[in-house]
Amino acid sequence: MLRGYRKEDRPFLNKAATHLNIIRGIANGVFEGSVPWGSGIYEEWFEKRRVFPIVCDDESIGEPVGLLDLFRVDPDVMQHVMILGLYVRAEYQGLGVGTLLMDAMKTLAKRLHLSRVMLTVFEGNAPAEKLYAKAGFVECGMLPGWLQEGYINETYMVLNLD
Repeated sequence: MLRGYRKEDRPFLNKAATHLNIIRGIANGVFEGSVPWGSGIYEEWFEKRRVFPIVCDDESIGEPVGLLDLFRVDPDVMQHVMILGLYVRAEYQGLGVGTLLMDAMKTLAKRLHLSRVMLTVFEGNAPAEKLYAKAGFVECGMLPGWLQEGYINETYMVLNLD
């Protein structure tokens, strides 16, 4: 079941933000267990309509199993472009949760009058790359060699909605 974000989703959101495939470029170990925002910041962004989260619940366990958010980087400059973040619990990957969230994101993006949605993915994250390509994202650049257990490239992808 898809739904909007609730404040009680915060622990799940924090876990998603600290997942290796999310923070590996930020230096695992140094920031392990920390989140990229302070207490209350995400909620403030949500209230100010800077972030638009979509949550997927497994009704049988009553918990979130996936989260997608669209984040407005700079509303004054990038009015029609948002950044996508996605996390699906490992045991739910490959079951259609990501596809469900991507389909809902496209509807939301159109309602927000976006022309593009951008994301980054670490090289070697084949399931995510496959999901993004299936959703219509195309590679548009690369940031080479983030240091994380060796050098890992970060691929930039974009979905054109025009």
